[in-house]
Amino acid sequence: MPSPSALALEHRQRLLALQSDLRDSLSALDGASGDAPLQLRATIETAAEALGGLANAFGDFAEGDEDAWEG
Repeated sequence: MPSPSALALEHRQRLLALQSDLRDSLSALDGASGDAPLQLRATIETAAEALGGLANAFGDFAEGDEDAWEG
């Protein structure tokens, strides 16, 4: 079984890959005819930002960068 830090880093990488996929989808929408609803664009961007925040949290845990993880 991997260590908690290694597991956190693995999850961080997965989340960053998902975030990248969402941003690629957003770029594809921007390159398309521009007919995609504004709500869809906003939903994709919000999801990408949320995944980035989760990735940062897993990275902070793995590296012990946050005071909250000490103890």
